[in-house]
Amino acid sequence: MTVSSATSSIGTERLSLNEHHVEFPDLDDAQSISGSNIDPAKLTMLLRVKFGAGSYDIYIMHNSYCIIAPRKLSAGEIARCRRR
Repeated sequence: MTVSSATSSIGTERLSLNEHHVEFPDLDDAQSISGSNIDPAKLTMLLRVKFGAGSYDIYIMHNSYCIIAPRKLSAGEIARCRRR
C-alpha cells in the first residue's frame, strides 16, 4: 500500500496532508491576527527580520493568521503589515 502525501508552501505557511496522519499545530500560544487587511508579504518579511527564518510558524485559519513565534507581535508591528 502506498501512502500519498501532499505538501504546499506559501510564504512561510506549511501545510501537510497525509492519508493516514494529519498533524495540526498546537495553537494554544498562537497569536491570531485578522487577515482582512494584512499584506502577507509584509507579514512574512517582518517575521523573518524579527525572528529569523525557521523560528516561527504561520497558519491561515478562518481568514486569520495564526502565528507561533518567540513572542507576540506588538500593535505597531502589526500596523506595519497592513495593506495601504
